[in-house]
Formats: sequence, C-alpha cells, structure tokens
Amino acid sequence: MSTSNNLQKILNSIPKNVTLVAVSKTKPTDCILEAYEAGQKVFGENKVQEMAQKADLLPKDIEWHMIGHLQTNKVKYIAPFVSLIHTVDSIKLLKEIDKRAYLSALSISDYIVVTCDSTSMISEAAITGKPIYVA
Repeated sequence: MSTSNNLQKILNSIPKNVTLVAVSKTKPTDCILEAYEAGQKVFGENKVQEMAQKADLLPKDIEWHMIGHLQTNKVKYIAPFVSLIHTVDSIKLLKEIDKRAYLSALSISDYIVVTCDSTSMISEAAITGKPIYVA
C-alpha cells in the first residue's frame, strides 16, 4: 500500500478535530513529499539535524514538530521554522526557546513536562504562563 493510501486510511479512522502528526524520523524526503502531496502538512522529528535538513529541502508550509528530547544548545537550529516543541523538560530550555523565538520573530508553542514530585518546577512553570502537562 502506498504512503498516500495509508495516510487516507488513517485520516478516515480518526475524528476530524484531531491533528495527525506524521512521524517522519528516518524517512527519506521523497516519502515525506508523497505524504505532503496527499494532504499531510504536519510532521514530527526527534533529531534536530535531520529536521533541519528536511526543512531546507521540503515545502516551507510544512508544520514541523520536535517530538523528542531537545538540548538547549540545539534550539537555535530549529527556532526559525519549528511550530511546536512537544517536550520542554527544564526552565533553562524554556528560556532558550523563548529567546530564540523572539530573535526569529516567531511564536513557538511548547509543552512543559512536569514530574509529580518536582514542586519547584511546577512553581517556575506557573510563573512563565505556559501550559503545564503532568507526566
């Protein structure tokens, strides 16, 4: 079955108000382009370098999601184009994302992961005004 047929089968099986994030890690750009041409516009990667390379080669209206751990020193490589960062696990990383988004004149959405026993992180996250999702 082709990528576009698989995609249509999946889209038909999920509610219309659900956004499908196609995990494209390790997939070649031609496979991603096939899914894009079939209507998929949201892709997730877990490696910064791979995401940056694909973002350079593929259509600019793709919505890129960072779905894995992100190191603070690598935010600068994805800030100009990433739409959403799924896991922010430190205040230091959150501040770097905020700084890089400001420098890129972009809005980057993110999710903060808070462990239940980390009350200091909950307090700091609450101050930032970012949504908190407990893991």
